[in-house]
Amino acid sequence: EPLTPKMEMELGDRFSHIVLEDVIAAPYVAGAREALEALYTKVPLFVASGTPDDELKLIVERRGMEKYFQGVYGAPESKGSIVFGILERTGMAPDEMVFVGDAMTDYDAAMEHGVHFIGRRTQAWNSFDGLNVRVVYDLRTLPELLEIIA
Repeated sequence: EPLTPKMEMELGDRFSHIVLEDVIAAPYVAGAREALEALYTKVPLFVASGTPDDELKLIVERRGMEKYFQGVYGAPESKGSIVFGILERTGMAPDEMVFVGDAMTDYDAAMEHGVHFIGRRTQAWNSFDGLNVRVVYDLRTLPELLEIIA
C-alpha cells in the first residue's frame, strides 16, 4: 500500500507519542533523584537538552520534576546558547557553573563557555575517552563531586 503524506504524518505522530510516553515512564539514572533532592535547595539547577523544548517541558512536568529546576531549555536553541543565556540571566561566572552531560554536544557547550564539565558515561556511550574530564557512570556521587569542584 502506498504511503500517503497523511499516513506518513499520522505514523510520525503515533511514533512521537510512543517515544514520549516511554521517556516519561523511563527509570531514573541511578542516583539522579537523590542528587536532585540533595541539590535543588542549595544550587540553581537547569536543563539544557537537544530534545524539542515543548516536549522537554512536558516530560519534566509529567515526571513531576518542575520543582528541581529554575529553567528547562531545549531545541531548537543550541546547548551552547542555552549555557550562555543561563550565565547571562543568573549573573554566574563560568567557573561557578557545572554542566553534567552524556554527549559531546554537552562537553562542547561547557568548553565553549569555560564552565566545568562532568561526563556521564554509559555502557553504550563512551565519548569522553582521551579528554581531561571527570566521568561518572551514574549520579550517586554527584553531590560530592560538586563540592570538590566548588
